[in-house]
Amino acid sequence: MDSNKNRGTRLGIVAGLMILLLVAGQAMAQTCVVPPSGMVGWWPGDGNANDIVGSNHGTGTGVAYTTGKVGQAFSLAASLPYVTIADNSALHVQELTIDAWVYFTGTVTAPKNQYFLRKWISSDGGYGSYAGFRTSGNAIGFTVQSQTPSQYPGWRSSASLSTDTWHHVAFTWKRLSSATADAADGKLYVDGTAVSTTFTPNGYNETFSIQYTNQPLFLGKTTIPSWAEPYNGLIDEVEIFNRALIADEIQAINDAGSAGKCREVDIDIKPGSDPNCFNINGSGVIPVAILGSEDFDVSDIDKYTLTFGDLKVRVRGKKGPLCSIEDVNEDYYPDMVCHFEDDGTSQWTAGNGTATLTGRLLEDGPGFMGTDTICVVP
Repeated sequence: MDSNKNRGTRLGIVAGLMILLLVAGQAMAQTCVVPPSGMVGWWPGDGNANDIVGSNHGTGTGVAYTTGKVGQAFSLAASLPYVTIADNSALHVQELTIDAWVYFTGTVTAPKNQYFLRKWISSDGGYGSYAGFRTSGNAIGFTVQSQTPSQYPGWRSSASLSTDTWHHVAFTWKRLSSATADAADGKLYVDGTAVSTTFTPNGYNETFSIQYTNQPLFLGKTTIPSWAEPYNGLIDEVEIFNRALIADEIQAINDAGSAGKCREVDIDIKPGSDPNCFNINGSGVIPVAILGSEDFDVSDIDKYTLTFGDLKVRVRGKKGPLCSIEDVNEDYYPDMVCHFEDDGTSQWTAGNGTATLTGRLLEDGPGFMGTDTICVVP
């Protein structure tokens, strides 16, 4: 018996199984969700306090960054860290959604609250246009406010949240009727599901509108020690929308899990060609370049998660996905060119349109997507 031959056969079988597992993992990997419309601020906490959907960049004071639910997160624990986001008219909304992933640590001194988000009205932080907080009983709460006249309705979850684990929380507020103002205007969601709340009207009536000044939006900061204390925990993927998201949109964000909402990247189908024409006949490959930039390092891409429409990257036996690093647009930033298998079952039909590529970063990192024009020829 040729032991070397048998050993080679066994290694080949193991390698084949590994490839099958990788491909299966590619098919089962969580995918990111397209961000809902109306987003006016998105702070993912990936090593900085930048807003990746607008220009409302924040400045961290004593903030650390650690492993989050989606990529990295803001660590707002110890040494009174906080993030300052300068006022911007885009944040002055009269219909609202706030959502984030929160991770509670430690305890809250009763009967105080810990504010993880607050858009100040007054310079001392005593009033906030809108705010999200944790109670001493580990419930989640949100408020919208007017200082003049004094109206500050609040909604708190009836149940508490467990500590030392991630929860997705979201709050929507929209006046359902110009003639009335009541608890139904606000909805609170935990882990993708609407939850029962305790409503405190505090003067809330049909004359209410959210009041705004030029004061900043803060993550984690408080200055009123008699009834509030600094937030103790992590916060990730903080977003503000200028409309009340519907339940299905909030559920989709929660269900995306660690893939999160899709970051937008640039792609170039059939690099250098225009228009980007190809046919779908069940043979060959379609090259797509994922363009790198100052803020996007293509070497962080998990090639096994890439999908172009419904096509997968061609896998070359033990060599893995057919991808290479090049600078296709000569901007001095490396790009990744991957070749997608034409399996003859594509979703596209003949004519002009668009195609979308999705993927994730390594180590179950955030998801991303890019879109380019195509023309499919018969």
